[in-house]
Amino acid sequence: MTIDLEKLRQEIEFDEGCKLNIYLCSEGHRTVGIGHLIRETDEENNLQIGDEITPERCESLFAEDVAVACRDCAELFRNFNQLPSDVKRVIINMAFQLGRPRLSQFKKFRAAIEEKDFVTAAAEMLDSRWAKQTPNRVQRLHTRMLAAADVTLTDSQQRAYDAIVGYWKEHNLPPSMTDIAEELGIFVNAVRETVGRLETKGYIVPRQGHARALMPIDLRNHVRKFYAES
Repeated sequence: MTIDLEKLRQEIEFDEGCKLNIYLCSEGHRTVGIGHLIRETDEENNLQIGDEITPERCESLFAEDVAVACRDCAELFRNFNQLPSDVKRVIINMAFQLGRPRLSQFKKFRAAIEEKDFVTAAAEMLDSRWAKQTPNRVQRLHTRMLAAADVTLTDSQQRAYDAIVGYWKEHNLPPSMTDIAEELGIFVNAVRETVGRLETKGYIVPRQGHARALMPIDLRNHVRKFYAES
């Protein structure tokens, strides 16, 4: 999927702001343009706080920074090119702000993205020091990640999800499609369709190599332990 660069620019500029005068960021580093951290190799390195760059130079710096962020994302996330465009823009925004070294430390977030488990990825975004440092920005990106996951369940999907969780809690085993159908009083084919939608929305994570392999996100730690021991 391609990236809407204009939309990406608007989102990052909203988060970073755009200042043609050199200023100190919250961490005391000289910054200019759309969140560009001035490097020793930049022509702006000899400028002082308050000095101004041109709008053209601002655009050039931003284009370079976005290119670096996109490349870092492609290298950090093996399935980056297959992700929905909205999710891509969220991750690029994170890379733009955090830089590759810090983003690479979000191991649970990266694992969730590679499983296309966007609900868990959104939760991991909030469970970070980053969220405490820039809470408003993180909340905006968190909301976009959840929107990309389309996590709102219909009543039938919620009942199916609750049945799967309930079966796990009662039997310490994953239910079969027949088990779910009997619990809900519906046909097996209807269960398969509903479970497929739960997987798409990130509430159920399938486990490769297991015939009965439904992992609800609310029980993911318990279920992973079960599969590790089975």
